[in-house]
Amino acid sequence: MKYIKKVILENFQSHKYSEIEFNNNLNVIVGPSDQGKSAIIRGIKWALFNEPSGDFFIREGENECSVTIIFSDNTKIKRYRSKSKNLYYLYDENGNETIFEGFGTSVPQEITEKINIRKIYLDGKQTNSINISDQLEGPFLLSEKTVTRANAIGRLVGVHIVDDAVGGTLKDIRNLSLSKKNLEEQLNTLNESLKKYDYLEDLRINIEKLENKKNKIKKLEAKVEKLKSISIKLKELNKNIAYSNFMITKLENLNCFESLIGKLEREIKAYILIKGKQDTLLDVNKNICYNKNIIAKLKNLDTVNNCIKNSELKVKKIGELENIKIKYMVTSENLNYNKNILIRLKDIDDVEAKIYLINEYIKKVLNLKFFQLKVAEINKRIAYGNIYFSKFEKINVIESNLSDIEYKTKRLSKLKDLKKQHHQLETELNKIIKTIKNEDEEIKIFLDEYKNLLSKFEVCPLCFNKIDEVTIDKIVNNYK
Repeated sequence: MKYIKKVILENFQSHKYSEIEFNNNLNVIVGPSDQGKSAIIRGIKWALFNEPSGDFFIREGENECSVTIIFSDNTKIKRYRSKSKNLYYLYDENGNETIFEGFGTSVPQEITEKINIRKIYLDGKQTNSINISDQLEGPFLLSEKTVTRANAIGRLVGVHIVDDAVGGTLKDIRNLSLSKKNLEEQLNTLNESLKKYDYLEDLRINIEKLENKKNKIKKLEAKVEKLKSISIKLKELNKNIAYSNFMITKLENLNCFESLIGKLEREIKAYILIKGKQDTLLDVNKNICYNKNIIAKLKNLDTVNNCIKNSELKVKKIGELENIKIKYMVTSENLNYNKNILIRLKDIDDVEAKIYLINEYIKKVLNLKFFQLKVAEINKRIAYGNIYFSKFEKINVIESNLSDIEYKTKRLSKLKDLKKQHHQLETELNKIIKTIKNEDEEIKIFLDEYKNLLSKFEVCPLCFNKIDEVTIDKIVNNYK
């Protein structure tokens, strides 16, 4: 069987440091008055049941206190309290430490399950630790009221479960009726407040219509952007057309240039032929000079041979000279004709440049004809666009109305969210207020019972000194 083997008190009320050992049977603490007997029981209860609360039991002049309880199976718990810390320490059989904090006025569940020492309920509110008895405490149940004894016996039998169930059911019925009434009142108020928002459905329909119009306006804006780009292109085309018309006016005599180009081509061919003949004439003149030199050198040969050879040569040369003379006459005629042609063709480079420019102008004229067709199509489209734009004269008014509607829609959605949050906060606030009221009522009941008990016994539960009504009121007011 598990029992308390040792208790260690450190700076707890009158105990600087005390160790008390117990056995597995009945243990009784005896001694003179004001020697710390009640402090030992109080320290054990403080460690086992976390009672009483506060830090007034810390030894005078010290900043901390602790109570350690060691059990027969080598497990132990330590209750520690200082001005800033409130801790429980649990040590298992192997000495492994577990620290608990933030547990309030109750004992951590792990410690209760480990030590398996609990207070028993005599009735619904009053508890008693049957394992530990204070000085001057009466026999178990015999010193209690008749109602308390009956409730305790009923709890031993199990009747309190039915009583608790009936009481809980009645309490739930009362709470449900109150909550029903509150909910009905809230429902009525909400219905009254929702009447103010009957226009929201019409507003939603209008918003949907405006959304459709907005989408149409966006499509029209896209078309407007396209038309703007087309208008820019049209301006560029108009500039090109104006330039082309200017060039066309300069090229009105283009047919005369075509006849001149034919004549120039014929004259160029004749010039090439004359130039070839001129080259042959130069070669002939060179041969004549060369033959004259030869004749001058051969005048001192033998008379016969020279005469024969000279006569043969002269005969040949005469024939050649006649042919050359004929060719020379023809060549001189051609040369004069070619000279006249060369005089006429002295500006042939300018003509070639002008021919190149004419070809370029012809290409531009063809391009201008192609652009002229495009301009006609664009003019048709612009006419259609102007008709279409005339339908959107009031688009600025629609945009301003649309921005106002969007702003109001956002505000409406924010108001709905705020309304939901307000409703949630009201419900939570009502719940908290109800719980606070219930807790205040329970605290008031407990304090009244505590005050009655103190006035009945007229003894302080901590130091067991006699107290009067004024002291009792001070004690109760401290708890309030």
